[in-house]
Amino acid sequence: MRLDADDVYVERIGALRDMQREGYKVIGCSFEVIDVEGESVRTQVQVSEGGRVGYGMLFGNMICHPSVVMEREYVLSLGGYEDVEAEDYKLWIKILMEGGKIGNYTGIGVKYRKWGGGISEIRRESIREESLNIAHEYCSHLVGSCDGLEVLRGGEGDMEEAAKLLDVIEGKFEGCEEIIYDVEERRRELAWRGCRHAWEVWREKAAGGGEVGRCWIETSKNWK
Repeated sequence: MRLDADDVYVERIGALRDMQREGYKVIGCSFEVIDVEGESVRTQVQVSEGGRVGYGMLFGNMICHPSVVMEREYVLSLGGYEDVEAEDYKLWIKILMEGGKIGNYTGIGVKYRKWGGGISEIRRESIREESLNIAHEYCSHLVGSCDGLEVLRGGEGDMEEAAKLLDVIEGKFEGCEEIIYDVEERRRELAWRGCRHAWEVWREKAAGGGEVGRCWIETSKNWK
């Protein structure tokens, strides 16, 4: 378990331990963002179910790194952190691709201090580029040769192909009922959402431009 100076919600330890007994290899939690003065900026309630976390990881980092509890021996068996800027996102994706279970405790478990001098601010551009590569690798791992993948590589695409891709991706996860209910009636909405979010991820690679963040958790706060 990682413990920082900002870590004041020690009661989270028991809840995270309970989830670990359920087979989760990495567990994060919801958090409160504070400024340099310690004043609350906002509260981020994290997606909890493993399936929805896995789905959201296609578009960004759904785990708050300072809040994490992980199974050390398991993580080391996969090689641990790699020497990359987006090391946490890379590790979570590696675990998911190996079939490991990742989830969040929805209770507020940590105060996360954000300030302009942090590493993630200074190295933002290189982190973004790495995250594009990681997200692309993960999606390719999930969908293989699905025709809909081409929709996300910068082509104009169409709703039918985008919906096909979403069907494949959603079928890889459990606990996604809130996302996929009434698929026939919501096909256009789902397809539009898939094109919008996924195109952001690959836009820079396909079209040579576009602003893509390392962690889309602040713009895609939940997946309903």
